Amino acid sequence: MSEYHVPCECGMTVAVEVSKAGTTQTCVCGKAVQIPLMSALRRAAGQTPMPLNALEHFRLLSKEGRLPDNVSCPITGAPVNDTVWVHVQCEREEVRYGRIKLWQHLLLFLFTRVILFYRSGRPEVYGRDTAVEVPLGINHAARSSFATARGQRFLKEALNCSPTYSQLLREYPDAEVWVIDD
Repeated sequence: MSEYHVPCECGMTVAVEVSKAGTTQTCVCGKAVQIPLMSALRRAAGQTPMPLNALEHFRLLSKEGRLPDNVSCPITGAPVNDTVWVHVQCEREEVRYGRIKLWQHLLLFLFTRVILFYRSGRPEVYGRDTAVEVPLGINHAARSSFATARGQRFLKEALNCSPTYSQLLREYPDAEVWVIDD
């Protein structure tokens, strides 16, 4: 939301842009209206105090029981009357080790006539394991299509029918998805 509304004592509301949070604005009646901080504006509008990323948004909707949020089956277009669970692996932790330097290889080779490829140094961890299991609303007639689905494109297109999952896949475009067997 790029605009919020703050009530004035006169009964009118003042339209406030995000950049004006925490300032004072003038109402059409001429009175000064103190604009609350952004977190208070968001709370008053029924939003979380801080914007959520796609994963946090998904977890909030899931906790509130508002998922799946698609009303028609992504395969048949018919109304949703069944649910299939899909595992979305957003990120994977990657561990990298320091490598032995070229000059060290040359010295080892000169003295031992053996080339060693081994890891040295402390491991560095990049990223983190981030995964969620998401319910996707489908029509029962499409269940067999999902039972045999293994293609990433097919599953991602199905997930993109939901605004929440579409946002999740935009934030994690390299996510891997697969159907959880019942």
